[in-house]
Amino acid sequence: ETSFYSRSLRRWTSSRQLVEQLINYDSVLYEAWQVLQVAMGHFRNKDSDAFFNLIDGLDTRILPDPFIKKYQFLLKKRQSIELALKLPYSNGCLEGMNNKIKAIKRCAFGFRTFRNFKKRILLMNTVLTN
Repeated sequence: ETSFYSRSLRRWTSSRQLVEQLINYDSVLYEAWQVLQVAMGHFRNKDSDAFFNLIDGLDTRILPDPFIKKYQFLLKKRQSIELALKLPYSNGCLEGMNNKIKAIKRCAFGFRTFRNFKKRILLMNTVLTN
């Protein structure tokens, strides 16, 4: 509900008003947006059965072709997505750690040796785990 100035519209608007204006341009866009909202709700609730039932039941005649292609890709990755939704495991922490290491590496021209670089990474990781 926070207002911001949209340069393309040349007026103050909120995210809600912007979405409402965009989905009112075309009924197909509105249908696609509705399907997306329902799918995101199922995904947030980790309900893989409802998520894939929604995708399987899509009317391909109404929705735009790029939209259908994205959902067909999700159907190809069905097994992986179901496992990700059902299991409590995530590699988010590892990805975050890798990102921090890469950030240190980008500005690591100040380290004289690889040993100092390695010590900095280990120091960062021990601070995170405590």
